Amino acid sequence: MQYYALFLDTNGYIEKSLALIKFICNPKTKSFPHITMRVFKEKGLGTDQIEKVKVSYLNLFDIGNFNIFQEQPPYVVYVRCESEQLEALEYKPDFPFSQLHITLYEGNDLTFAKHLFDILSSIEWKIKLSFKNKKSLVEKTIGEKSANDAFYQYIQKAAIDILEENVSLIELPDKEKLELIKIIAKKIESYKSNAKISIPNSYYESTLNNDWDNRIKSNAIYITPPEYAREMVESALPIINSSCINFGDSSIGTGALYLALLNAVNISQINSAIGIDINKDMVNEAKRKFTSRKLEVYHDDALFIDDEIISRKRNLMMVNPPYNRSHEISPEYRNQIEKLAYEDTGITVPKNAGLYVYHLLILDKWLDQDGIAVWLLPSSFLQTQYGSSIRDYLTNKVTLLKLHSYDDEKEQFSNAIISTTIVVFKKKKPLKTDDNVVEVSHGFSATQAKVLRIPLSSFYEEKDNWRKIILGSLNNNQKCEYRISDLFEIKRGLATGANSFFVLEREKARELNIPSFALKPILPKSRLINGRVINSEVDGYPRLDKQLVLIDCDLPESIIQKDYPDFFKYLNKAKEPDKNGKKIIERTLVRSRKPWYKQEKRTPPKYLLTYMGRQKADSPSLYFLLNKSKALALNTYMLLYPKPWLMDLLEQNERLDEELLSCLNDSAYLNIEEGVRIYAGALQKIEPNELRKWNLYNLPKIIRDFLID
Repeated sequence: MQYYALFLDTNGYIEKSLALIKFICNPKTKSFPHITMRVFKEKGLGTDQIEKVKVSYLNLFDIGNFNIFQEQPPYVVYVRCESEQLEALEYKPDFPFSQLHITLYEGNDLTFAKHLFDILSSIEWKIKLSFKNKKSLVEKTIGEKSANDAFYQYIQKAAIDILEENVSLIELPDKEKLELIKIIAKKIESYKSNAKISIPNSYYESTLNNDWDNRIKSNAIYITPPEYAREMVESALPIINSSCINFGDSSIGTGALYLALLNAVNISQINSAIGIDINKDMVNEAKRKFTSRKLEVYHDDALFIDDEIISRKRNLMMVNPPYNRSHEISPEYRNQIEKLAYEDTGITVPKNAGLYVYHLLILDKWLDQDGIAVWLLPSSFLQTQYGSSIRDYLTNKVTLLKLHSYDDEKEQFSNAIISTTIVVFKKKKPLKTDDNVVEVSHGFSATQAKVLRIPLSSFYEEKDNWRKIILGSLNNNQKCEYRISDLFEIKRGLATGANSFFVLEREKARELNIPSFALKPILPKSRLINGRVINSEVDGYPRLDKQLVLIDCDLPESIIQKDYPDFFKYLNKAKEPDKNGKKIIERTLVRSRKPWYKQEKRTPPKYLLTYMGRQKADSPSLYFLLNKSKALALNTYMLLYPKPWLMDLLEQNERLDEELLSCLNDSAYLNIEEGVRIYAGALQKIEPNELRKWNLYNLPKIIRDFLID
C-alpha cells in the first residue's frame, strides 16, 4: 500500500527541533517528521489531485495525544497542524475526527508518554512554518522506510545546532531523554519569540479535547472521500445559480462536501450555509473547521429538525446520508419517519428500506423550488424493491438530471464495501416529453466517464431496474462481437474431496509443523474477500485478514514419515473413522489420487467468477474478481486464465487488468439479466460451457484493437 505525506524541510530551526525530539523518543525511527495525508491501496481516483498540490505553509498549533487518558496502548503524542492547502486531501475514515498532525512519539510506555505530553504542552506553539519553495506531497510505500548514514548524520548535527553540544542520543534512560526534551522545548520558546513566527491566538481554536480521536471509531460512519465530494460539486456547478448559494447538508459529518464547495467557488458567492448532524462530535469538528467560513452547524436529527431551520430553504443541497440498514432502525423510530415521508411526498416506504431512503424523501421540504440537490446514494436503490420509493420520487416529484454510478470494483469507502451513485435533480415537476433527458454515466470517475443522454421515458418503462438502463445504454452502441471464450480458458476450481481436512488457516498449519513446500495459498469463500481486487503480499499470499493454505504434496508417505513426523501425524487423521464410521481417505475423490494428498494440477487464476450465489441489495449474484496473488481457488469459483496474447497485453499495461475487470462485471450483469440457472431460494448458478458463451460489452480499446487485427 502507498501513502502520501508532507515532509518538513530539514534546515529550519523548528524542523530540526521536531526531528530531534522524535529521534530522542525513539532512536529506532527511520523517518523525518511528516504529516501522513492519506493511504491508498492502489493508484487511481484521488491520487491525481494529491500529486498536484503545492503547499506554501504549515501552522503548528498545539500538542495532542491518542489514548493517554484512556490508558490504552499504543500511546501517541503529536503536534497538531493546519494548512488550508491540505485540509481537502486528508481522508482517514476509521478516524473521522483526525486532524493534521506530526507524530513525535508512538509506543507502549504510558509514563513516558504522559511526561512527554506535559513537557511539550508547556510550549505555546502557534508557530507558522513558511516554505519558500512550495512543497509537494511525497509518495511512499508502507513498511519501506530505511534510515541511512545521512539521516543519522543529520540527527547528530541537529543535536549540536539545537543543544549546542555533541550529545549521544542512543540508549538513553527515559529520565535523560525527558531532560533533553525539556531543554529543546525551552529553545523552541526562545526561538519563537525572536523569530516572529507566531500565529494570533484567535486564528484557529479547537473545540475538542486532546483525546477527541478516541470518541468514535465506527464502521457505521462513512466519511465522504475528497474526490467524491469534488465530483459531486462539479456535477452541480454547471446547473446552479452560483452567484447566490444557500447551501444545505442534512448529514454534514466533518464537512467534506462544504469544503469541496469552498474549494470550487469564492466564499463571497455563498449567501448562507447550514449543516446538520446527529453526531455531536461530528458537529463539534464541523464547527471548529467552518464557523468562521459562513457554515452554521446544528446538532440535531435532520428528519425532525426545527421548523425555523427547515423554513430557510436551500437552493443547493449536497448530502451523503447515513447508510444504516433497516435492521438498525428501531420499529418506533421507523414508524415515525415512515409517516413523515408519506406526509411530505405521498410515497410509501417499504419496511426494509435503509435510513438514506427516508433522508432523501423527508428532506425534500428543505429544498427550495427550482433548487438543485446532489446526493451520494448506495447504488442498490437502482434495482431493489425498497429502492422503488426513490425511483418513484426521482421520476414523479422532481426533475432527474444526472446519474453517475461508480464502478463496483473501485473501493469507495475504506471502511465499507458499498457501491454508490451520484444523483442530481432539480426541485421541479418533470416534463414528460421527449425533451426531458437524463445524463447517465458509469465508471471510476464522474467527470471523466462517457456520458449518454437517456430519455426520462426509459426510466418509467424500466421502473424496476435502473441499473439495466445505465449499463445497457452505455453498451448498446457496441456490437457484441466477442465472448468470454475469445479471451479466456475456463476451468472449475479445485475439488479436494475434504476441504475441512485439506484447507487450513496458515497459522494453524505452522502450529502443526506442516512444511511450507507441502502448502499452497488458497482463497477463502468470496464473502470473506473485501472488494473485487485481491492484492498480494510479498510472498505471494493474498492480502487478507485470514490467510488459508491447501495441502498439496507429492512426496511418498514413507519419506514424510521419516523426515516430517508432525506432518505425517496430521495426515494419519484422514485414516481415522469419524462419528459415522467414515474415513476421509476412503472418499471417492481422495482415494483416486496418487498420492491421495496430491491435488489436481492448477495454476493461480488471473480472474475468478463466483459461479453460484443469490442476488443481494448491495451486490450481484455472480461477479468477477481480479487475483493479483499466487493463491489457488476451490470449486466455489470458476477460474479464468487469459489466453497468451491477452496475458502479454495485461503485463505490458499497468491498469488494463482492472479495466478488464470492470468490463467483465458490467458484462456479467447484462448476461445475468438475459438468464442464468435459478434454483430453489432464488439461487443463481452457471456452468463452464454457459460462461464461455457470455457476451462481452465495453471491452477496453487496446483489447478490441488486438482482436480486430
